[in-house]
Amino acid sequence: MASSCRFVQTTDEERKNKRIKLNSENTLQSNKGAAKVFKEYLQQKGESVDFEAFDNVKLDECLGHFYMDLRKVDDSHYKVNSLEGIRHGLNRHLKSPPFNKKYDIIKDPAFTDSNTCFKAVLAETKRVGKGDVQHYPIISEPDIQKLYTSMHLSINTLQGLFNKVQFDVRMFFCRRGNENMHGMTKNTFKVFTDDKIGRKYVKKVVDELTKNHKIDKESSSGIMPEVPGR
Repeated sequence: MASSCRFVQTTDEERKNKRIKLNSENTLQSNKGAAKVFKEYLQQKGESVDFEAFDNVKLDECLGHFYMDLRKVDDSHYKVNSLEGIRHGLNRHLKSPPFNKKYDIIKDPAFTDSNTCFKAVLAETKRVGKGDVQHYPIISEPDIQKLYTSMHLSINTLQGLFNKVQFDVRMFFCRRGNENMHGMTKNTFKVFTDDKIGRKYVKKVVDELTKNHKIDKESSSGIMPEVPGR
């Protein structure tokens, strides 16, 4: 009786696709966007747009000028987090298939000059008032009370119950965005009881891939406590 082979034969294309899937769809779009902006810049400067084929010296020089010259379509400055997103997007683009570069344009000494330029750009950006990260304001307790007591989150109607569940899940378990929400089921959560206060709480018990790093997982992203009246 022939023994079955314990190993599979993975093709180059399959390896490529699995490596690509290490990144989320949002990250892949960010990588493509960063590469597109850099190619547009190179084309405008009369350079080859195939920057993936540049040697380190050429790439370092072009990146330094790119960071210094980068502006929005309306000629205004990018915010700090947008600039950092473009630089990280370029780095991921170069490291991903089919290019698979071993160098790192953010950490490697070969790119010291361009990274010094980047730091100078960040300092200038902060001076012109583009350095602050704007977060959504926290929902106030009075506003939360209005939501829970409104007809829109009423558990006495099908639509209200649906809205309440959607709101609660997002409120307590989607701290890194809604990317993993489509894969959540009732088995994602479990109800526990806090013996000290005698109240129940819901906890996420299934690890999920984080938004930015598909090899990292969130072992927990909050709990939903029992609140009387809700």
